[in-house]
Amino acid sequence: MADEAFSIENEQMTPTLKIRRHVISKVYRSRIEGLYGGHGKHHQPDGDKTY
Repeated sequence: MADEAFSIENEQMTPTLKIRRHVISKVYRSRIEGLYGGHGKHHQPDGDKTY
């Protein structure tokens, strides 16, 4: 999905090698939304819930 590896140089990782989620979501927003059909994380499926 990503065009290049996450790294410190492209500011997608911190110096302690943690992923900068806000940067990743900004860079890949259109791709992420495309995966979820524009529904994002707030999508509620239709139908009854079964537990």
